[in-house]
Amino acid sequence: MKDRRCISCHSVKQLEEYEQGERRCISCVKRIYSQIKTETKICSRCKIEKNKERFPLSKSTKSGLYLYCAECSKLAKRESNKRTQTQKTKKSQYFSNYKSKNPEIFKETNKRTKLAIFGLTVSEYEEILKTQNGLCAICKKKQNAEKSLAVDHNHKTGNVRGLLCSNCNTALGLFKDSIVNLESAIIYLKERN
Repeated sequence: MKDRRCISCHSVKQLEEYEQGERRCISCVKRIYSQIKTETKICSRCKIEKNKERFPLSKSTKSGLYLYCAECSKLAKRESNKRTQTQKTKKSQYFSNYKSKNPEIFKETNKRTKLAIFGLTVSEYEEILKTQNGLCAICKKKQNAEKSLAVDHNHKTGNVRGLLCSNCNTALGLFKDSIVNLESAIIYLKERN
């Protein structure tokens, strides 16, 4: 069984001593409800008068009860979640449309943002690329036209080591940038070939 600390009396009690979704133990909830003077309250949303136990407790209202009954609170939360989801969808659609209408701007902005993580500007990246003759620093192959070479960096110091194709960059990552692991792999390949 799990235990939980009551937010009212601060004592640790077993979960059976709490109503579902409640952060106060049953005894604290009963004590608080007994201090509330009115027996009924009108829900601000559905305008129906209901027993005080049908309203969640609230520290921010004079009555000590939420404005909405429990049922209306759930409905309001669902509606709010739907609105939020609709807003996220609209934002995502806008972003997708912008990306498809302005691929060059998006590509350049994306490139600048990614390079900024390593403390590089586009011109510094181009300079490193030029010194490597546009080739991967490990396998000496050209990356395909759609992808640019990845920035390889020391994960401890953050210093940029060079530019790698996606295969070599992934391989180094899988070997955890460990010289010992790479030397073991070389020995393994020499013995097995």
